[in-house]
Parts: sequence; structure tokens; C-alpha cells
Amino acid sequence: MADFPPGSTFEVSQCIAERTMAYIVWSGRSEHFDIPFATETFMVRDGKILTQTFTSQMYPR
Repeated sequence: MADFPPGSTFEVSQCIAERTMAYIVWSGRSEHFDIPFATETFMVRDGKILTQTFTSQMYPR
């Protein structure tokens, strides 16, 4: 999270969790990047993340 220092914004617009899978849609802005759209998918077992995917629109500032 070094690219999101204090003063950054981070907003989750959608979160779906079912059984061992979770999906989030988020956006954020920091002094380093503008991220108007990002998604992540997590596969979780026994409280640990086994797999994570990530994609975004990301623009350097």
C-alpha cells in the first residue's frame, strides 16, 4: 500500500462474497496514481488467500 499514503482516497463500489470466492470493484487516487476502475478476485480457504487476480485502469500522476 506504499502507493496509497495518508491523504489518498480508496472506495469500494461493489463487493460480492460467496463461499470461498470474493470479488471487489474499487477506485482510488493518491499522489502517485489515479485508478478510476479496478477489480480483484480472491479465492480464500481457512482464512488465507490462495489466489488473487487484479486488473485496473491506472494512470501515473
